[in-house]
Amino acid sequence: MLLAASACDVVAGAVIGWWAVSGVFALGPFALLFAVASVLLITALLRKSRRLLVIALALTLVAELEPLGGVTASAILRAPIPWLGSVVPLCAGALSIAGMAAGLVMWRPSSDAPTP
Repeated sequence: MLLAASACDVVAGAVIGWWAVSGVFALGPFALLFAVASVLLITALLRKSRRLLVIALALTLVAELEPLGGVTASAILRAPIPWLGSVVPLCAGALSIAGMAAGLVMWRPSSDAPTP
């Protein structure tokens, strides 16, 4: 489940990164947030660290502000179809957040290794 959440973060970061490379440089930090969250998710899975999972969740929540703003702006401006560059990252980020939340709920305290 956490690997799927990590893949969703990669997809969201890649789409936002594509727009950042095309000239919308303000999107770069959001793409980096998704990428860092993805790496933290994989690390949390390997190290069995709940702390890293919570940090990855927080980073993804912050990164979701950009596509949420894009979809909201499309709705306010009454665009016939919201920009695909906002919808795909928004959906991928939402799936990632759902996967991380489910991972936190299903986390077994007995499987916790002490985290430094």
